[in-house]
Amino acid sequence: MKTFLGKIFQNLHNAKALPAKKQETPQNQEEPQEDSIDLMQQASSAVGRAFVNITNKPDLQNVSESKFMTNAEIDDFNISISELSNSLKSLSDEEYTDLSIEQEYSQTDFIKNCLSVIQGLEPEQQKEVFNYFGFELHKINDGRSLDIMQKKGVFRDYTMTGYPENNGNLSDTSDDTVRKTIEQISPMVDKFTVNNEIKSNNPQIAQELNTIAKYFPEIRTMIGKIQHKTHAFDVIKHSLKVMQKIAQNPNYEKLNETDKNIMLIAALFHDITKTEGGVDENHAETSADDMAVITQRLNLPKDKAKKLHTLAYNHEWLKFVNSGYSEEDTEERINEVASTFKDGNLFDLAMIFTEADLKAVKRDDYFYEKYGGAAVKFGERISQTIRKLRN
Repeated sequence: MKTFLGKIFQNLHNAKALPAKKQETPQNQEEPQEDSIDLMQQASSAVGRAFVNITNKPDLQNVSESKFMTNAEIDDFNISISELSNSLKSLSDEEYTDLSIEQEYSQTDFIKNCLSVIQGLEPEQQKEVFNYFGFELHKINDGRSLDIMQKKGVFRDYTMTGYPENNGNLSDTSDDTVRKTIEQISPMVDKFTVNNEIKSNNPQIAQELNTIAKYFPEIRTMIGKIQHKTHAFDVIKHSLKVMQKIAQNPNYEKLNETDKNIMLIAALFHDITKTEGGVDENHAETSADDMAVITQRLNLPKDKAKKLHTLAYNHEWLKFVNSGYSEEDTEERINEVASTFKDGNLFDLAMIFTEADLKAVKRDDYFYEKYGGAAVKFGERISQTIRKLRN
């Protein structure tokens, strides 16, 4: 059973990724103490760490990875994501905090309705139903995650992985019980993914999100998906705040239109697979892999697709560098990051992205103001190494 959509993309493009190394930093810290570990190690840990409660991923073969959008649809998406970034850019941190984003048919209601239908099915029958639609529901057994979710107003003990889609073939189903269950869930999937208005107290942002969701309904799984306790926002609002902070960065304005588009798409999808309620050590890689296949609909040129994937896959380069257990190991990690980002202006994009990601942890720029100096320090060392590699 395929675990992540993007493995297809990695095989095709061989996008370079940082190697996995032993992590020495403590886990599940709401806010690290300055006297315990290096400041930048603390800051990078806040962007995504190592609690993974749900290990089984669904068979996502039904996601429309081969359905290319028309040129008119691609233009419509690109205009919408650009307009969305402009709308976000104009908001202050206080205005952004007050921004509401929800769906008429919430993820919680969808999950609860699906659970009511699959009760009584054997595990293999449930698996067949989920494979038909391309998603799964998993019990959250960790009390800390449930507590975090409840404190943030989400009252359910199941979470969803994958992306619901009504794209199966009932003729492949021989089990009458499974067939009847699929027929019951099918209208729920349409209600959640197709006929489901995204609402906001900012009408312009709601309009752009609804347009984007028309082409990429996968983003609906991020709305109402709670992150670990360090984060102030759910996954969609964190991702959009990353987009906001990117758009507000003066260096973003210096980029060409292709690179601006790469940055906005990466911001939107960079955390799409994040485990709900807890920190997720692998979310950068898995989100980038899923994003790579999902965005095949845009029919991106190979070099643009590779650049997008490399940026998102390695957006936690700072944590990787800062997890060195000795100066020698840190230097080796710096060399590996430099090798990964050595082409063109890729590391310039990575620096803009990292700043935005840190600024999007809390309601204001607190995390970047407190810990961003080390990002600059490591960034300078990596940039120097890149220049050496090019000579």
